[in-house]
Amino acid sequence: MSAGCAYVVSIAEGSDVTLNYGSADWLGLVRIIEQRTGLDGEKAIQTAKAKFNKRARVMGADEARNHMLKRARDCDREMAVIQS
Repeated sequence: MSAGCAYVVSIAEGSDVTLNYGSADWLGLVRIIEQRTGLDGEKAIQTAKAKFNKRARVMGADEARNHMLKRARDCDREMAVIQS
């Protein structure tokens, strides 16, 4: 989840979407999870990127982009809960 959010939030930032929490916040969370669990955070981010690239091929670029921006807003709400 956090790796996918790190990716979509970084895309949203490039699209000038205003969010309360940036990709750096999500990358920090990925690193914490990586340290505690031993999972490979970079691999998880690459997997999330591949998932969204596949979605773009299947759904079309515009629909996939809209989905990613919606997901970035969802991630922003999730981070607010995590931070509280």
